Amino acid sequence: MVARDWSVPLGPFEVTTGPPINGGVAEESHSANVAVVVPFRWPLQFGRLKKNKNYVPGVPLSQIDLNTPTSTINFVLFEAYAALIDAARVFAPGDFWYWVVTSAIADNTPRDEQEFGLSIGPEPGKPFILGQRRRRLPV
Repeated sequence: MVARDWSVPLGPFEVTTGPPINGGVAEESHSANVAVVVPFRWPLQFGRLKKNKNYVPGVPLSQIDLNTPTSTINFVLFEAYAALIDAARVFAPGDFWYWVVTSAIADNTPRDEQEFGLSIGPEPGKPFILGQRRRRLPV
């Protein structure tokens, strides 16, 4: 991919990116429908609210064993999210970003005010599961 800036008075400034390889593994991945589900824990004072989660697509074929993420990808994703949650506080000078979990629904009805709290990250030692990023539409 090449990007050009034509606002520079002495001619176009050009930036070229590297090869189209995302992430750190250059191998075939599962379809976009297959994702590793990474759940986030609520702070302890909130009790048992439903866990928020991220769906991580682009899972390499070698990292799924019988519909289960391998221990390698579990470890890598746990460490990556733990580092991301810790680093969020220092993304920009003067701005303090925090990773939060939220709940807009209680007992199948919308809350008057959204519940939120600081995330304490994924659960250590608990393996992640596979999930679908798309669902069938209701008939």
